Amino acid sequence: MPLFNNLAALLRAPVGNNHENQPDDVKNLKQNLAKTGHYKRPVENGYIDQELDDGIKNFQREKKLKIDGIAKPGGETEATLASTLMKLPNPKPSKDDEKYGYQTASAVPLFKILGMGLGMSAAGAAQWWMNENNSDEREQVLKSLNKTFNNDKSELNTKKCEQIDAQNRKICNEISKVINTRAGRVCHSSASNIYAACLRGKPESEWPPLTDKF
Repeated sequence: MPLFNNLAALLRAPVGNNHENQPDDVKNLKQNLAKTGHYKRPVENGYIDQELDDGIKNFQREKKLKIDGIAKPGGETEATLASTLMKLPNPKPSKDDEKYGYQTASAVPLFKILGMGLGMSAAGAAQWWMNENNSDEREQVLKSLNKTFNNDKSELNTKKCEQIDAQNRKICNEISKVINTRAGRVCHSSASNIYAACLRGKPESEWPPLTDKF
């Protein structure tokens, strides 16, 4: 599933007490926060409630953002939520993070990917995100980057699987020499199963064992 499909939608107007709270924005924010575990009630409507206010603040607190209970289009809460839902790595804060105009590094991975797609630095991408008022434009850019990001991720996974397979094949070749060719064939067969499981993206805990026995 493409990473961007994890997002219901980006915000078109601010959400929070004493703000516009457009029903579609409120409902989308509830759905997104429900995916991160910060909104517990069933998403039944587009009206702000205490649970949403608490959910926004708890998300901001967890991500070390400004805790104001407000999510704005192009704001750090929206960007960090997008980064979280896209399962981008969360780097440790550094001295350079102030370049992005944010209190935390939580949203920085998103801006690094945006920067690559937009042909600018991560800092420039952060400024673009904050200044771009059209949520459709922000969504289109994320969608266009999604394919590239997924392809890069797939290539990295394939290289990892190939490295593991090469190590396993060496072990199986040694088994053929030390024990016998029959045991080696069994080992190579199990290595093939491990390689296939790795390519499918299964966690290592679910891979079959490397074995020389039926």
